[in-house]
Amino acid sequence: MLALVGPSGCGKTTLLRMIAGLDRDFDGEITGLSDRRIGMVFQEPNLLPWRNVEENVRLVAPDMTNDALLDLLANLGLADHRRHFPGELSLGLARRVAIARALAYRPQLLVLDEPFASLDRSLAIRLRDDIVKLVVDQRLTALLVSHDLDDAIAMADRIAVMSGTPTRFATEIGIANPRSAMTAAEIEAIKAEIAKGFA
Repeated sequence: MLALVGPSGCGKTTLLRMIAGLDRDFDGEITGLSDRRIGMVFQEPNLLPWRNVEENVRLVAPDMTNDALLDLLANLGLADHRRHFPGELSLGLARRVAIARALAYRPQLLVLDEPFASLDRSLAIRLRDDIVKLVVDQRLTALLVSHDLDDAIAMADRIAVMSGTPTRFATEIGIANPRSAMTAAEIEAIKAEIAKGFA
């Protein structure tokens, strides 16, 4: 997993949209992704309110078997909510459905744009741990945009720091594994290195 971090307005989300093929109005080119299946988790869940959880997930994977769907929902803590509609879900559950929908597409690249925005901290930490487990278990390549350095450090193998106007990549930082074993001092050292790139 590669995390993109940088000050607000530096172009992180724009770059993700370009990579995902949603924004084509730019000069230059992005190579190596034309034949890749890309699953995207947006800043907002963007669920269809007239479809229940299962139907929202099946939109991108209509041929998914019931067993595979139930397994995916169970992995994200959604098994008891498959018949619920988005209006019946908390924001945390709605975000889980959006992640399930992206994973149901069986992506080769999972793109996550601020997936924990507006969540309380304890829920965000649980959800980020779930995502890391799924990425590792399914051997996915993932690209994360986050304004939260703790999330970036806890999830990523590498962090790319975007900075300046026009935007540039200031530095790239490798994260030692296992991430869960890092000391507070190591985390603070990584944050200090990121902060230098923001300048």
